[in-house]
Amino acid sequence: DTAYASVEGMMIVTVRKAVPVVSAIPTAAAWVYNPSRSLTDSDLSGGLVTGVDGNPLEGAWSWEKADIVPTVDNRGYRAVFTPADAGNYETAVTTVSVTVAKAVPYVVKLPSAGRITYGDALNASVLSGGIAQYGNGAGQPADESGSTEKVDGTFAWKDGALKPAAADSGVTGYTVVFMPSDMVNYETAEGEITLEVKKADSAPNMPDSVMEVPYSCEKVSDAALPEGWEWQGGGRGIFLE
Repeated sequence: DTAYASVEGMMIVTVRKAVPVVSAIPTAAAWVYNPSRSLTDSDLSGGLVTGVDGNPLEGAWSWEKADIVPTVDNRGYRAVFTPADAGNYETAVTTVSVTVAKAVPYVVKLPSAGRITYGDALNASVLSGGIAQYGNGAGQPADESGSTEKVDGTFAWKDGALKPAAADSGVTGYTVVFMPSDMVNYETAEGEITLEVKKADSAPNMPDSVMEVPYSCEKVSDAALPEGWEWQGGGRGIFLE
């Protein structure tokens, strides 16, 4: 409009930071559960983040909470991308999967077994003591990346129904299993121990020296004996009076 003169002036334009796009999620190194080890930024690698022009952005990945100890049952942990051009771009956040395998405890000291009598099953022997540690996470003593931290749990006989003979006393080894309280992050561990087996004072189910039998029994062999016993010799055919 020729009726007006042109006018020039200054105005402030607010430009909001752009949000970068995570085109490829970074990967995390797989590891064995370790209660003394938390997430570290060096475990993150790869990943692709693009800017408003579709080109890759320079920057670095880090864990949102690096003090977390990853567990076997994790559902991933949040990682943050910080762009080098922080003046024009916001940070980006995504969830990264972390594969964590169960650790195998190191049994420092096996438990001791209580004495039993011949005829008893292993379950009759009470296990006491025993110590398990984290070790190197593979059932061996701690190395540079391991730990001597105690692992809580209990020991039990692997096959508690077994009945040792007196000849096995202090000689034959029987397997005990360490059952960690934290079965999510730990495997079980095994070891062998011996135990004392006393001779029995009398044979199992020994018949009484005097027996009452039904009137229908005609011969000695007709009289029923406890399980595991049988009549022997010529006396079997003797008629009862």
